[in-house]
Amino acid sequence: MSFLREIATSLPHDRASGAQPIRCRGESKLNIHSLGWTGRFVIYWCPLLAWMVVIFIGSSGGVDVREPEATTGIFAPIIRIALERAAESSSPQVWPEITHLAEFAVLAVFAYWGMRTVEGLSSWSLRAAVFAFTVLYAISDEVHQAFVPDRISSVEDIMLDAVGGAVGLGIAEAVSLGSRFIMSRRDHESARDAR
Repeated sequence: MSFLREIATSLPHDRASGAQPIRCRGESKLNIHSLGWTGRFVIYWCPLLAWMVVIFIGSSGGVDVREPEATTGIFAPIIRIALERAAESSSPQVWPEITHLAEFAVLAVFAYWGMRTVEGLSSWSLRAAVFAFTVLYAISDEVHQAFVPDRISSVEDIMLDAVGGAVGLGIAEAVSLGSRFIMSRRDHESARDAR
């Protein structure tokens, strides 16, 4: 638990007030430090942990792209419907690649969301940490799949996952840059209106 407290208390904060405001809709602000370390952990790290569990569970079931009805696992009904519709609309061989890219892009976005709260990480260190984490999780996912019946692990999947991680990192950076631009513009307009 001390590890969780360290992560939660390492959030960047405003030096003057000791608090980091988060802007919500409109002009209201939420002081994340008033949530305590548990609240900050839930907000910043639980999405990443939950998505890691989703990937792990998805890797535990057998997914057969050529025969959707043979798909097993907890997400089998959803995967079967998606594979059947994909087979009707296009080549089903494309869907495994798309799913690898998408699931690890989402993982990278959630990793960025959590890791950006770690104090002392430069922007380049943050990017490197997110990408390294995504690739290491991709490797662990493929190792896990090697021990699951009806699943195959491959280096090509790791490379697809790494590309997905890079795409997700790019999306997270773009969203972060856009939100900083919007917030600085709002602050500038508020200061101008206050004069």
